[in-house]
Amino acid sequence: MNGMGNRDLFDLGSSVVSEGITSLGVVFSGDGQIELKGKGNIVFDDIIGGAIKEFLESRFNEKGFEIEFEKDFKNYQWNKLFTNAVINPITAITGETNSIVQSNHLDDIVEMLIEECISVAEKEGNPFEKKHCLEVYSLSDSKNFIEYFEYAPGHHKREKD
Repeated sequence: MNGMGNRDLFDLGSSVVSEGITSLGVVFSGDGQIELKGKGNIVFDDIIGGAIKEFLESRFNEKGFEIEFEKDFKNYQWNKLFTNAVINPITAITGETNSIVQSNHLDDIVEMLIEECISVAEKEGNPFEKKHCLEVYSLSDSKNFIEYFEYAPGHHKREKD
């Protein structure tokens, strides 16, 4: 999921494998068709150095993609997984857009999904605050919602219906 474990799977080390995350929002618009609804930045691990970093910036920018390099890439990767683990199953089952996760009648389901993500992350040595994660999920209709995981808890409160 979202590249989690790919570096370990290939057993090639960070000098050979560079990790990155894309944030593209799509909807199924018909049989065999998808429609691009949102395009966020492409985020790479900041471990990538000098010439390669410049090459990536140049190539991606000339094709219209914004990229950035994240110092705490593993944390960013977990946040992306959390976001997708909440949004993807709910939208797949309901057939609704991402904003469905803001519906109060799904609060218990969203909370269970977040708790499961936190449990898995903690077993992998990556602790997360439940309160903070729950405050963030309501931002799912924003183009760059994953960035909100980097804010301090309490900056974004969800509105009750």
